[in-house]
Amino acid sequence: MRQPKRRGQAPDFTSRHSAIARDIARRLASGEWPVGNRIPSFRQFARGYEVSLGTIQRALGALKTEGRVRITPDRPTLAALGAPLSSVMEGAIALVLGKRLPVVLQPGLYESIWRGIVDGVAKADSTLIILQHANRWQHEYPAGLRHLPLRGLLLLGPLPAGLLKQYEALGLPVVLLDQPGARFRLHSVTVANHDAASDATSRLIARGHRQIAFVRSVVGSIQEIDPDAKERQAGFAAACKQAGLKQSQYRVFSAGFGDSSAAVQELIRSTPRFTAVLTASDVHAKQTAGAARAAGLSIPRDLSVVTFGSSLPLSRDWSGPRVDFEEFGRIGVEILRRKPRTIQHVPVGAVWHDGDSFGPPPRPS
Repeated sequence: MRQPKRRGQAPDFTSRHSAIARDIARRLASGEWPVGNRIPSFRQFARGYEVSLGTIQRALGALKTEGRVRITPDRPTLAALGAPLSSVMEGAIALVLGKRLPVVLQPGLYESIWRGIVDGVAKADSTLIILQHANRWQHEYPAGLRHLPLRGLLLLGPLPAGLLKQYEALGLPVVLLDQPGARFRLHSVTVANHDAASDATSRLIARGHRQIAFVRSVVGSIQEIDPDAKERQAGFAAACKQAGLKQSQYRVFSAGFGDSSAAVQELIRSTPRFTAVLTASDVHAKQTAGAARAAGLSIPRDLSVVTFGSSLPLSRDWSGPRVDFEEFGRIGVEILRRKPRTIQHVPVGAVWHDGDSFGPPPRPS
């Protein structure tokens, strides 16, 4: 039996308006009123639920705050896109970034991968959730994601091996992008590094070069040689050995990603002089060009420079293997969409680009 109200006490609609709000939310979620369509008027709801207009105003006001309905004065109330967090997470794809988002959006390799991810997520009709921190995700992994109804995770490498081992136990499908993943029980999409480096080196040798250097990348965030560069180094060495070059005729240098590199300067000063350089990154190609210019050398007249790079236009028309990094993002999302039973390691082939930095060795003076 309803308790009688005391004189002067305002009626308590809290429980009733909350129950009505929950029921209208349920009907919205079921599609009874599609997003963008008008829903019953305040008076129609009041008659249907047998309550006052004030109760309906409070119920719909709460749904407006949640983004479930759009209320505009003197216009019909419309169903909106608001949805509970659980439904937003259902089937979503999380992208874990160990770098700041502005770095990822800069023109070049990361921007290309980013565009591919966005394109793939759109085709998969999924929500993209971004976990971004300047360095946190380079050292720890978000174990709590295992409790969310996600479709899976995308990781943008390079990341330390110990950290990737932790992701193996996450309990969700994980795709590692732009880092060889054969050592891990994770899906991976990477460049066909060995074959591309072997092909580039063979082209230099076929052109007549017999003193060839390779510049590999040192990645500060993982404090080791870039895993891609290791595979490229192996392809470089294999091509040199196959061509019968002596160990004194080819050499490997390790460089960071600064504007200049002591290792590259040593390369330029070496005797006998190298006539060709294959670099693991166009950053190292720029370092090499700067050191060569300072030494009075011209590219490619005195020194041929061949580099790995994105299929997007680079700072100069370098010769070398070109990779469509957008494809990385699309393939990564597609793997998560298909949910393969076995671990997938997908190599993306590189296409040779002639450019203007590749020529025959200089004639002996």
